[in-house]
Amino acid sequence: MIAKSPTVEKPRAVRHSGDDRRRQIVDAVLDLLAEVGESGVSTPAIAERLGLAQSAIFKHFRSKADIWAAVTEALGAQVGARVERAFATPTAPAIRYSAILEAYLSAAQDLPAIPALLFGAEVQSQRVSPLRETIRRRFGLLRAALADAARAGVEAGALGAGLDVEAFADLGVTLAQGLLVAWQLSERRLDMPCEARRLCGLLWSL
Repeated sequence: MIAKSPTVEKPRAVRHSGDDRRRQIVDAVLDLLAEVGESGVSTPAIAERLGLAQSAIFKHFRSKADIWAAVTEALGAQVGARVERAFATPTAPAIRYSAILEAYLSAAQDLPAIPALLFGAEVQSQRVSPLRETIRRRFGLLRAALADAARAGVEAGALGAGLDVEAFADLGVTLAQGLLVAWQLSERRLDMPCEARRLCGLLWSL
């Protein structure tokens, strides 16, 4: 008698929950942003990266706008957590001001998707879009944290009594954005948090 070959069971396909799949889609977008920029993020590219059909993407997100909303929410949560920890650290106002900017820039350095998104066409265009408004709101939170640190500096006598703390916060945001441009031009070799610490020391000394 000829012995029968043992039956080999086919591996079962792994089924992902809706939340898991949404996280995978967001992670794929973050990777694409870091690698090729906003222009390279498309539903075909996302689907190819995950080994899915394009139609599967829209089972979890109704539109590309919804994907961008989830991406900015994920990035905002990561940046926000770092900034909040820096703001809550009990230290001198000048150190806190610098720490807030360092936290933001360290996040941008660790997550290149952030500058790719900030300097992308969707955000840089003049038209109002949900993505642009979300990022504008996030920057408002960063600016408010810097203004609070500057206000504490005035109260502690580390800054002049007549200082415009709102303008001082704007200087911090401008400094951060300038460092992001310099980081891109240096082919991501610039240590942004370290440079922010140096420049903040100069800013407060003035």
